[in-house]
Amino acid sequence: MENKLYQPNELAKTCGINKNTLNHYLSDTELFPPIKIDENNSYRYYDDSAVLKLHLLRGLRKKPFRLTIAEIKPVLKKEQVRTLYKLWEKAGNSLYDFLKEKNYL
Repeated sequence: MENKLYQPNELAKTCGINKNTLNHYLSDTELFPPIKIDENNSYRYYDDSAVLKLHLLRGLRKKPFRLTIAEIKPVLKKEQVRTLYKLWEKAGNSLYDFLKEKNYL
C-alpha cells in the first residue's frame, strides 16, 4: 500500500498550520525533504512522515515543552518520528520523560 502524497497546501490544511509558517518549516529540506519533486512543474510532495513531524513540531512548541525550532530539530533528525508521535499521543508525560532521558531537555 502506497503512502498518500501531500502538496504543501494539503499539508497546511491537514496539520492546521498557516501556509507561511509551513513554508518556513519546509524550507529546511534536511528536516523535511520532499519525497518527490515533479519534473514538469517542480511541485514538491511529502508523505505521512512529514505530517507526523509537523504535528510533533507543533506539540513540542507548546506547553509543557515550549522548545524552540533549534531545540526540536535534533530530536526530529535523530529519533524515530513514529515512536515520538506514539509517546506524544499516549501522554505528554511519556514524551517529556523520553526527551529528558535523552538529554534533549
